[in-house]
Amino acid sequence: MRLVKNALFLALFFCAAADVLAPTNKVLIIGIDGLMPSALAVAQTPNLEELKAAGCYSMRAVNHPVTHSAACWSSMFTGVWGDKHLVNDPGNSFAGNQFTKYPSFFKRLEGANSGLQTLCFARWSPLLTVVPDADVKLSFSSDTAITDETCNRLTNSNPDVLYTILLDVDSAGHTYGWGATVTNYVKEIEKADGRVGQMNAALRSRATYSQENWLVIVLSDHGEHDHPDPERSRMTLHIVSGPSAARGVMWPSPSIVDVCATVLTHMEVAIDPAWNLDCRVEGFPLPAIRYGSSLIFNGNAEATSGTSVYATNRGIAWWFDIADTTLGIYGGNPGFPSPAGPGPTERGTNLFLGGTKTGWISQRIDLSEVASAADASLLSYSLSGWFGGAGAKEDTASLTVNFLDAAGTVLGTRRIGDVTAADRRLSTGLVERSAEGDLPRECRFAEFVLATTAAQSGTSVNDASADNLSFVLNLKTDPPFSILPQPSVPGHFSVVAPGLAGHIYTLERSVHFLGWTSVAESTGTGPPIMLTDPSAPVEGAFYRVGRRRP
Repeated sequence: MRLVKNALFLALFFCAAADVLAPTNKVLIIGIDGLMPSALAVAQTPNLEELKAAGCYSMRAVNHPVTHSAACWSSMFTGVWGDKHLVNDPGNSFAGNQFTKYPSFFKRLEGANSGLQTLCFARWSPLLTVVPDADVKLSFSSDTAITDETCNRLTNSNPDVLYTILLDVDSAGHTYGWGATVTNYVKEIEKADGRVGQMNAALRSRATYSQENWLVIVLSDHGEHDHPDPERSRMTLHIVSGPSAARGVMWPSPSIVDVCATVLTHMEVAIDPAWNLDCRVEGFPLPAIRYGSSLIFNGNAEATSGTSVYATNRGIAWWFDIADTTLGIYGGNPGFPSPAGPGPTERGTNLFLGGTKTGWISQRIDLSEVASAADASLLSYSLSGWFGGAGAKEDTASLTVNFLDAAGTVLGTRRIGDVTAADRRLSTGLVERSAEGDLPRECRFAEFVLATTAAQSGTSVNDASADNLSFVLNLKTDPPFSILPQPSVPGHFSVVAPGLAGHIYTLERSVHFLGWTSVAESTGTGPPIMLTDPSAPVEGAFYRVGRRRP
């Protein structure tokens, strides 16, 4: 009995020790208001570069269509777009908001664990309207003051989730103009980088830092206000840094709403589907590529909720979406395909919909994980999807895949879709289209472009639709091979193998079949290869040739 009790005690001790040693998850979010990626590219920002190197980043994160702080930061805190939180005023008013229905992630965190210490620091006091549930809510009159207090709290207290913001970059844009050629604007970016460095240093100097798992998120809400070129207004920086973060460039590129899901996930708060969020997690390692499974994220349009009207420009999770393309609900509108109409047998609630005019959305995925197989011409692909429209209307949808090398150069393309009204027999529904081929050598990325084209320009309705978009990679089946004995060098044995590119051929020898020993090996490049036993065969020797992939 004493032995059993001791064993039980040790088991409980080690379990308790494991709990004590588990790092505590925490989040620091640093907003840099009004930061343009093109200007960041010419600024000297060693602290931001350090965070990028310790995590992942995107210079093409998408923000709210209304490129002003109230709309954009509301989207970040709530994890939904403006058609839900209803903060869409270019004048930065929060009037009419739906924060009760779609509260900030601070409320979600406090609801899951009221013991968490949550803080929100602002440079513009109305922003605190979005976060009534944070434990500490403070507004500051300068970037210096907010930086000092952020560092103070990181050093001398125990925050679990802290949001803070720098405003001087945006102020410089308003005063001097935005862009990489505006000297004073670039200088403010460099000053902001220094303040980010102060905060990061304070975080790392915490006495308990080694027992904590910090996720540091740096982002901007918008670039140049209201500029018609989305590259200047809607493209922003996102950095997700820390031990839990992925490494390198984030593909697919994220959106500002995704910060909400990322914070909740890192803090181990389960996302309830009833919350009806528009976001997905960004910045964590993605699943490994699986042959035989679709590699398109949210290809079935089911990641978030759909709409029943054309004009609701619902942001689409996992896709680079700056168009009027939206998510429709099957049967949600007389012009939409119905749940029982022509289309995929296995369908969900939603489908991709053109919305109000011609547009496109895109998604880039990283294929570098399978680079060796691609370069050895061992991979084939299958591209498929369902495409349609309404009645006799000729609005059409298409899916194009662009195969890119490491530098982003297009190696080849393939397009499917473009289903006409005649193809649909004038019905409102979808028809399947597919294509197959070989993945080009040196391919490192696949970029998918879903285009929805309105047949008539100036129309306010685009009935083009698509669903169940899929891109599958498969390892090619190796052809059978044979070997030919060759006239050997006296005292040696040689054979010729076909030399299939990217395959390793091994010549093995056995004496009386008592085990096999590799005596020669070569990698195929295309032409036949000769394998020669460097030693003289002995009596009773047998040979065999094996082929394998790296």
